[in-house]
Amino acid sequence: MANWVSKLYTTRVTLTVPVLNNAARVLFLIQGEDKAPALKAVIEGPYEPDQLRAQLIRPHSGELRWPVERTTGRMLEEKSEVKSENEERVLSHRLSAFSSRQRRSGSC
Repeated sequence: MANWVSKLYTTRVTLTVPVLNNAARVLFLIQGEDKAPALKAVIEGPYEPDQLRAQLIRPHSGELRWPVERTTGRMLEEKSEVKSENEERVLSHRLSAFSSRQRRSGSC
């Protein structure tokens, strides 16, 4: 759906949850140490999609990845693969636990 943004004098495209959940690949690109608490809440916290809309994104047959800076992922309990060339952490292994927790809670 295209929306006009007057203050930017441009159109933006909004992707809905059903569109994202039918995607072949979804990436949440997260940057900044100030985002660490929110990332921890989405990945490791309780399932609260009314407050944490990112928890609604669960591609049905696609891939969901979370490339984040090292400082952004600093609060996560489990460490994951670090790509040394750009210091980012890819949290794909966290997704299996995240997805299975959502299935157990009946949210899928």
